[in-house]
Amino acid sequence: MKRNTRTRLLLNMFLVAFALCCSCKKAIRTPAEMTAYVNEPKNGLKVSQQAGKIETSVTYKPWQMMALNRGKDTAALHGLKNKLFFVLSLSANHKELLRQLKFSDYSEMVQVLAFRMGDYVSAVPDRGKAVPPEECLFQQTYGMGSANQLLLVFDKAKFEHVKQAEIRIKEFGLNTGNLDYCFNLEDINELQDIALHH
Repeated sequence: MKRNTRTRLLLNMFLVAFALCCSCKKAIRTPAEMTAYVNEPKNGLKVSQQAGKIETSVTYKPWQMMALNRGKDTAALHGLKNKLFFVLSLSANHKELLRQLKFSDYSEMVQVLAFRMGDYVSAVPDRGKAVPPEECLFQQTYGMGSANQLLLVFDKAKFEHVKQAEIRIKEFGLNTGNLDYCFNLEDINELQDIALHH
């Protein structure tokens, strides 16, 4: 009887330990580990869509990555923690999309991405009222990147007690149609308190 009870107890302990190991994510300590974690689609922080020949993705960018070059300015770090950052990437054939457009389309699209994307971008918390971005910042890469990128910045306070946020990009001239990218806030919030070591 005692042997049976002991076997059951050991089996239960093994199952609990196994469940805990499976539920724990690998520890993230460095910027490289954070980048690798975020860019792994199964972690839910990078959502991709194909629109014809155009490859699009929206990737969550943790505030810690935004803080890397800010030093230890406490006020600046606090401000970053109160924002949600996402990067919209646009490419074709694994190269920057804009460089593959006709010249007339290229100059128009640079103007749209640099100055007018606030009219086309929103984030929808739990299918509620759309939240406009605080900023849309076009990253000039001058043909040196694998994709054109746009940094989207939202006020995190608008997403408190929210389960999902859907990033919506309305058609803005590339004939992609409307694009939607859904993120679970639980996946995002899991990274909030991680301290990175250089």
